[in-house]
Amino acid sequence: MSVVRYSADAKADALHSVHALQGQGYARRAAVRQVAAQLGCRSETLNAWLRRDAARQRGAHPGSHDARIQRLERELYQLMRVNADLRAELEALEHRARDLALRTPAGAIRPSRRRS
Repeated sequence: MSVVRYSADAKADALHSVHALQGQGYARRAAVRQVAAQLGCRSETLNAWLRRDAARQRGAHPGSHDARIQRLERELYQLMRVNADLRAELEALEHRARDLALRTPAGAIRPSRRRS
């Protein structure tokens, strides 16, 4: 089965036909079925076009979900870098504390060791 690509004009005409049928009292489902049959596409395809058109009219971008994921991935990467830097700093401080503890004379108060 071959994939049929519809032009933007064909999609706009199909959307207009669905809205016109709804204006005549057809239920959305019935209007979509009728226009899809006339166009030779599946109802799911026409419903996807209707959802995209509604999102566009609301001002939402079809790729807004992708943009959100990319933003969250960038934020995660930044937090992972900060976490790695903090772990390295903690390790350096613990190393320095061990060195100071070894240099402390016998009988002097030593820093307590943290239990994990």
